[in-house]
Amino acid sequence: LYKDKNGYFTVLPPTGWRQEDYPSETIRSKVAFQHPTEKDVVIRIISGPTPTQSYTLDDLYQEAKEKIESVFRQKFPSVKCDLTKKEVEERQAVVQKNSGSPIGEQEIVMFINKGLWYSIAFNSLTKSQFEKNYKIFQRFLTNFTILEAGKKFSEKEIRDGLIAKYKRVAELFEQMGRVEDARDYVKEGLAIDPSNKELLAIEKRLLTKKGKK
Repeated sequence: LYKDKNGYFTVLPPTGWRQEDYPSETIRSKVAFQHPTEKDVVIRIISGPTPTQSYTLDDLYQEAKEKIESVFRQKFPSVKCDLTKKEVEERQAVVQKNSGSPIGEQEIVMFINKGLWYSIAFNSLTKSQFEKNYKIFQRFLTNFTILEAGKKFSEKEIRDGLIAKYKRVAELFEQMGRVEDARDYVKEGLAIDPSNKELLAIEKRLLTKKGKK
């Protein structure tokens, strides 16, 4: 039985699947489990504090929808994407399904619980891989347990989580050539922490770039 270091969840990994840890993650919990023989078949969990304690599943749905429209469809125009709210393992969830090159096949199940968000993604390169291993993913979801004890986060922990998010989105926009959008997210992050070295480095790098809007 796997339990993440922050005490957000437990799960029973599929037998024989290789565990990949992310030691650089602190506030968030992140772990991946890779199929023993098919390297492109992976289940990945990410969990961390929500932006505010009042953050709801509707907020999560809206954020995911906006991200699909503003980033995802432009970066992956040939990928078919479907977003719904439904019940998964007796919990209300946001479910995103992606299909097409270069992503392959992907299903992401997202939950909100007591100031924490959870993202459980199942990825495969082909539809045949996805269909062959989908029952394993369903069992994985059945074995996934959100720890109800909960954890209160300091303002610093929430702030650090937001800054990490702004940094990731800024870098994504930079990769897409959308320099102005990247600058906006850097600006948001620096408004929270003006001395953040990583954001300042991105800001400096963006000054030399021109990109599409």
